[in-house]
Amino acid sequence: MNWRTMKGPKNIIPKDNDWSDPGVDRKLRLWGVACVRRLVNRLHSLRLQQIINQGLDSAEQFAENEIGLDERVKALDQVENSQHFGVYRDDVVVFHLPSGIQTYTKEQLCRFDAPIIAAARATLTRRGSHDSVSRALTAALNRLQDLNKSDERKAQEGLFQSIFGPPDHVVGSLTPFMDWSEGTPLKMAQTIYEENQWGNMPILGDALEEAGCTNDDVLYDCRTKHHARGSWVVDSILAKPQPFYTTKTRKKR
Repeated sequence: MNWRTMKGPKNIIPKDNDWSDPGVDRKLRLWGVACVRRLVNRLHSLRLQQIINQGLDSAEQFAENEIGLDERVKALDQVENSQHFGVYRDDVVVFHLPSGIQTYTKEQLCRFDAPIIAAARATLTRRGSHDSVSRALTAALNRLQDLNKSDERKAQEGLFQSIFGPPDHVVGSLTPFMDWSEGTPLKMAQTIYEENQWGNMPILGDALEEAGCTNDDVLYDCRTKHHARGSWVVDSILAKPQPFYTTKTRKKR
């Protein structure tokens, strides 16, 4: 299977089939965080959105070894109990939607928001639970209303491809281009990573090409639509550990 057609974890096999490998776990956790962030604004409470975003921040920090196990467990507890923090102030909530006025009970809102909360929770589970994020995201898409599920699935697939990249890429292969124009590519990659400026990936691609990079996979990925923390191109530039994996071969019919 070509890496550009990967759809999710089901399309890869880690080295020795070890899903608890730190490099694999980091990538999967960051992919889950990026996917769930796209859904957070559909939660029916600004306070709930804040709690879930904080949980996703913690999941990202745990993936990057910026917080430890105790902080991860604390964040997981916050997410699991997020609907018990008075996030729905009234027993009956009225929403003014483009389609008209909709009235929901607190119990209905809990059911509507539960799939997104479950997906956020999955990003904070123990290492090696590789299928929990995929299942939670699938459940969320199946249950969410007024969502273009096809577009959202394509976004999730694009994020997965951009985070994992080709299985045979070599860490450090972009090093020769880092000194170009007073280190512009390296500085751009650092800024994109540290400040989450993923919309600037096409500009990074242009800089790499001007520096002499002709790697089609690198230039292709920089110019795709979906990017997030864990990007294989940025990780390669910043010399972050890359997981070893292979893509699954399509079965012949």
